[in-house]
Order: sequence, then structure tokens, then C-alpha cells
Amino acid sequence: MGDVQEASAPEIRSAAGHAFRLGEYWGRSIGVLQGEGTVVAFPHSDDQTVSCVNSTTRKFVETSWRWCSARRTLKKMDDPDQLQDSLERFYDLACEVDTEVGQSSKFNWWPGVVAGW
Repeated sequence: MGDVQEASAPEIRSAAGHAFRLGEYWGRSIGVLQGEGTVVAFPHSDDQTVSCVNSTTRKFVETSWRWCSARRTLKKMDDPDQLQDSLERFYDLACEVDTEVGQSSKFNWWPGVVAGW
């Protein structure tokens, strides 16, 4: 759910850095790291780690709106093989939009979202 902050100073503060809030998803606050532009998911509890989502805000927005649209179709699928194939294709798309998602273990958000959808 989008909830872009209005304040001019970063609202999220953590050991990973200060970030401008974009919204919430999967029990985490999504933010853009100040000075870097990397999109990060900050957990609401201490038993989870910070996850790097996308290398840039633009790539995050593109992948996120595609995911929101794809989920509507995925929810209607009743063939497990077709569903798995579609999830794999979406992950491939996420890697195409942001090559760092597929090339770096640092960006582990989308594999988790897709696998645990």
C-alpha cells in the first residue's frame, strides 16, 4: 500500500540508513535510502532483517505496479503448473526491469515476494 511521506526529512531511521517512506508491504515499511536511491524494506519487528528491494526508485515503481496487476490474474489461476510458470516469468521480468535483482544476492526482496505470494 502506497503511503509516501510528505515530510522533507527521512522518516525511517535504522542502522541500514535513513530513508524516505514510500509505503507498506508484507509487514514492512518500504523506503528509499537517503543519498543512495536504493529501495529497502524495513521490518516492523526485530527478528527480521532489512531487505534490499530495488536499485532505484524508478525500477521499484515499475516492478511494483506490474506485481499488483499480475497478482489479480495469479489469484484466479487454479492450475498449479501454470501458476508456477507465471510466477517464474514474473521473477524473470523483475530481473529484466532491475538487473541487480537477479545478479546480486543483496537484492533478495522480489524472490521472497514471488515465492511466498
